[in-house]
Amino acid sequence: MAKTIEELAAESQQNLTEVIKYLQRWGWMQDGQITDLGNKSGVFQPVVVDGAAEVLLKVALNNPHPISNNQMIKTLDGHYVESRGEAMIDDWLYAHGIEHEVQVLLPFFKSVYLRRADFYLPKQNKYIEYWGGNTFDYLAEKERRKEQYAMSRLERIDIEDADIQNLSESPLKQLISEETLRQRLREYRAKRAKENGVAHFKIFEDSVLETIVAKKPRRLEDFIEISGIGKKRLLDFGEDLTAIVNEVC
Repeated sequence: MAKTIEELAAESQQNLTEVIKYLQRWGWMQDGQITDLGNKSGVFQPVVVDGAAEVLLKVALNNPHPISNNQMIKTLDGHYVESRGEAMIDDWLYAHGIEHEVQVLLPFFKSVYLRRADFYLPKQNKYIEYWGGNTFDYLAEKERRKEQYAMSRLERIDIEDADIQNLSESPLKQLISEETLRQRLREYRAKRAKENGVAHFKIFEDSVLETIVAKKPRRLEDFIEISGIGKKRLLDFGEDLTAIVNEVC
């Protein structure tokens, strides 16, 4: 039994174009239909997912599509990655509007040998590592790299194989609230700048905005520790900023 692409898009509540892109990538389109190749009964199980970037993630896990070691996968935003899990993470970041780079050189490897992180988030100054292996050597290397991250004081988000099935409930979900908070702070800054007839940075600079996003201060007194706020800004904007942080996060 099979479902048409139109039926699949309707049942998964996703944009048809996005569904087709995934089907084409993994070679699941056969005469305009999609079959659950991983299900012995041959019956396709419709998947309802949250967010356009997670189209058919569970289906992808249940329908292995072999990838040779030298084959790169092109993601929806044009990046090239080495595994299906990385492609799904990249597409999730893209769909949620989170700026990211792939295969970024890790600073603590520069003087030894080249080693790259799976993803880097420039706005958050965080790295993402997808731990998709389970061999003894892989797990040993995983622990070694974690130690080097800690020694270098670099922030890292870990994604395990089990997380791929629902990235919106994985450690990546913190990025959604951070991006929402960032947008709300920008909107608030623009509003207050217009009311006061001044440039945006006169309300607070981008560096202050990013510090608020990173630290998520929930009490008025927490803002005192943020460089660039000061007593006047705390008096003028403190209560509003506290309310925004607590509402979003």
